Amino acid sequence: MSRRTAASRIPGARAPRAAPPTPGPDEELEAPLQKYVRAECRERDLLHYHTARSDRSEPGFPDSVIVGPRGVLFRELKSGTGRPNADQVVWLQRLQDAGADADIWTPQDRRSGRILNELNWVARRAPAPADTVGDDLAKLLYLFENTHPAADLHWDAGSRHVDRHRWQLRADTVLRMVRAALPSTPEQAGAWMRRHGLIRPSPAQIFRALDEALTRTSPGGR
Repeated sequence: MSRRTAASRIPGARAPRAAPPTPGPDEELEAPLQKYVRAECRERDLLHYHTARSDRSEPGFPDSVIVGPRGVLFRELKSGTGRPNADQVVWLQRLQDAGADADIWTPQDRRSGRILNELNWVARRAPAPADTVGDDLAKLLYLFENTHPAADLHWDAGSRHVDRHRWQLRADTVLRMVRAALPSTPEQAGAWMRRHGLIRPSPAQIFRALDEALTRTSPGGR
């Protein structure tokens, strides 16, 4: 008696799961993958560049360059068994070091949905940044630590290489420290204004006095 027949006769028993279909030989090749990427880019109105004759271009440059509202993807496409050569590794590493989104796609990434997820991400428009002191401070803190030329572009484009949440938390911490140093009661506010010679001040005068006070207390103050 076969295992399948025996399992079907036992109440509550489950028959063995069928093995997932084995990809056909064409699905594991690089050319069908390139065709698939090109079609999906066209579907999402993404710009897609592929060098038709790689033997006449710079060795190792990625197969696909994809441009969307959220940035640029550099992707080296490989078959199911392919591996990047030395020149391709250098290009991918240098692009990553420069802050670019550079990586490898294989047929497995097509089956897992990774390619579509990344294309959908780059096709979405980045949310408009909120015009608040906290957001401005978060960007300044990020740029202070990341001085490479593309840092400002990565922040504004909402690149996933930028952990905005991390910098927003840092900005919130700084703002809490500043708020703790500011007058919090009418009596404290009155004393602060008298100390700075402010009588019925305009908003511009208050901000100027705050700027002078912060400048005097900062390490690099004049």
